[in-house]
Amino acid sequence: MTSSLQFRSLPLVEVAVRMAFENDLDPGLSLNQVLQIYAQLSSKFEVPQVDQTFERAPGHEVAPSFRQIPSCLFRSKSRPGVLIRLQDNMLGVYWHAVAPEADQAGYPRFSALLSAFDEFLQAGELAEVSWPAFDVANITYGNFLRGERSTTDLLAYFDRRSIPELLADALLVQNYEAGWKTGSGIDRRLVLNLASVIGPTGPLAGHLIRTVAGDRIREAEPWRGLIDRLHDDLQQFFGSVISERAKTEWGYISEN
Repeated sequence: MTSSLQFRSLPLVEVAVRMAFENDLDPGLSLNQVLQIYAQLSSKFEVPQVDQTFERAPGHEVAPSFRQIPSCLFRSKSRPGVLIRLQDNMLGVYWHAVAPEADQAGYPRFSALLSAFDEFLQAGELAEVSWPAFDVANITYGNFLRGERSTTDLLAYFDRRSIPELLADALLVQNYEAGWKTGSGIDRRLVLNLASVIGPTGPLAGHLIRTVAGDRIREAEPWRGLIDRLHDDLQQFFGSVISERAKTEWGYISEN
């Protein structure tokens, strides 16, 4: 893995690593096995919670109409804001800022998320879960610009090539999304939403900037190899879409 972009005060509020299974989990997987996974992780994770929502897995157009098990959430005890999501067709690890008004708000670093993911897989093996092979993954980083901003001020955070000029005349940018495939085959998405996040004293209004990189696993490639490729690409992607103003304001640390 190449070195990551370094910032002193990046307004990071969310990170997600989603890995889709090539085939759905074995129909024989029971809630008892889910609890056995928890038993292996009880010192590090809270009791799993059932979640009625179902996320669309990378590479899957729609959520399946039938589910073998409900979505289960495992929240970390030692890493605030970190959770594992297990559902029929996907396993994901997430971090959400506990105090989004603070810069980088307690982010435990990407390596900590992968460690939690790996711990979960190992706990499943000890509980005799037959994990299907992974086939598609994506990584999302979300940064939050707080406060109401004019369109001119908002777009000043982006390189002029990354946002179409037609937005320049907008009274208010509500939603913008662009997606494309790179020469290396990685799918990239840039998403800009008018949004609010929950802070300690209530909702905080602003704009959420998401950058996403996704791809299919290559032949004989380990899942960590796929994640490393996506993470490296996402670093380059993010560095290319933000402006010099954003880099200065967020304390970009040059490698030179």
